Amino acid sequence: MKCLRVVVSGAAGLIGYSLSGLLGDGTVFGTDRLVELVLHDIPRCEQKLVALKAELEDCAFPYVSSIEFFTDPLNAFRDADIVFFLASLPLTGPDRASLLEKNINIYIEFGKALEQVASRTCKSIVVANPANTLAYVLMQTAPSIPRSNFAALNRTDHNRTRSLTLDACRKAYDASLQLSDLSDTFVWGNHGNTMFADLTHAKIRGIPLMEAIPDRELWEKTLPEQVERRGWVLMELRGGVSSVLSVARASVDVARDWCLGTNGKRITMAVCSDGNCYGVEEGLIFGMPVVCENGEWKCVEGLKIAENVRKHIEITTQDLKKEVEIADAAIERAKNNN
Repeated sequence: MKCLRVVVSGAAGLIGYSLSGLLGDGTVFGTDRLVELVLHDIPRCEQKLVALKAELEDCAFPYVSSIEFFTDPLNAFRDADIVFFLASLPLTGPDRASLLEKNINIYIEFGKALEQVASRTCKSIVVANPANTLAYVLMQTAPSIPRSNFAALNRTDHNRTRSLTLDACRKAYDASLQLSDLSDTFVWGNHGNTMFADLTHAKIRGIPLMEAIPDRELWEKTLPEQVERRGWVLMELRGGVSSVLSVARASVDVARDWCLGTNGKRITMAVCSDGNCYGVEEGLIFGMPVVCENGEWKCVEGLKIAENVRKHIEITTQDLKKEVEIADAAIERAKNNN
């Protein structure tokens, strides 16, 4: 049976604890391959890695062939097929630029390690914030790995959009609706306060959402704002601790869809914008509608973009470009210092 080397970087944290326990039952990577699970974190977290490894061993997962831990990224990322990047200094407020400044050098080193030792087909899923720009840093510093193999986690926003939309539809349309009745909700752009939940293509049981519930204020303003604020609302409810379970679930959702395919279902992924059909500037890691098949993603073509949505795409593009400028300057400084 084929083995897949899967790394959880930042495994000692709360999300790493939750995520690691979701990777070994065959539902994420399939039942035709085994997982070589690698836990990675900084040296001062080694005792937590020891404990996590022991707990995972006690789970006796049927599709985990081995569990290792490392505190050195070169050892952790060696021959990696998939890496979940959770490690970062925590986001405690909306100032993403200062967070990026603090975390970017970490990801420059991670990118260098990927370039040196990871599989050339390694898939990177960046969960740490600012996710889009940190994924961009990896993409720039590991140039021999295909640019299409770097993604940022905006699946949490996608899942929140679906859940909040379903709740609104149950109240206004049919209380018996299930998530399987809802399709084609998307989230554009940067995972942050400029992302935009797009419901103009959404359908309920095949009926366009805007026809079933013709409330433009709800779908174009109220609900997108709820999605954008959701993370901060949950953080306040949790006493300053950010979401854990929903982020871990979203991480495995995107890994599963990317590896096993979406069976024609259209989802949201934050991936490299090269060659996109929406007019988004190339070279960014940008949330947009995709389908997945045979371990690859491709943009959904032929969507008519409403003028209101296009304005929000431009806003989030400019927001992301500001972060990328900071990242480019830091990458250049790192080159000059070597």
